[in-house]
Amino acid sequence: CDLETMLLCLLFSIHLYIISELTFPPNMGHGSSRNILSRSQIEAFYDDLRTNGILPTVNKYYADNAVLAEAGQDAKVGKPAIVAAETYFANMLEKTGHFEAIEVHGIIINGNKAVVEQTLHLKFKGSDAVVKQHQVDIQLWSKGKIVKVRFCRSNAPVSLHCCRAGQPIVFTHARN
Repeated sequence: CDLETMLLCLLFSIHLYIISELTFPPNMGHGSSRNILSRSQIEAFYDDLRTNGILPTVNKYYADNAVLAEAGQDAKVGKPAIVAAETYFANMLEKTGHFEAIEVHGIIINGNKAVVEQTLHLKFKGSDAVVKQHQVDIQLWSKGKIVKVRFCRSNAPVSLHCCRAGQPIVFTHARN
């Protein structure tokens, strides 16, 4: 990669870090700086989502007091509210509770916070089309569970491509 691309990548990473700090201030009471999240935990979550589907994964990884936020909707507070909302969504999918595919494009981890860029391949009941939903999740974890997540969705992402250790990484700012 050229110097300009590397600088843009660095600036965008800083932007995502700032978003995660503003969204989840460190004094929220959901863990401490010793509660370090690993890339393998994030990968396990998305592997379970691919393999087992939405509801088993929510039940396994979301804390009882979790909060799920989406633009334009009221926050879902507590696992029962999240499960109810996800059940409604899961029942709309052709393969009830399962995505056609999930592509994880990038993961940024800062302590117990993660920003994950992904594309969800959705096929709804009664439709032959597969919809590709681009999404960035901003997650706060504590003791191996998600305690807060914000879904940022966009069908028209602005992507920044950069290289790191020879591997392409895609960071995207999702517009709501």
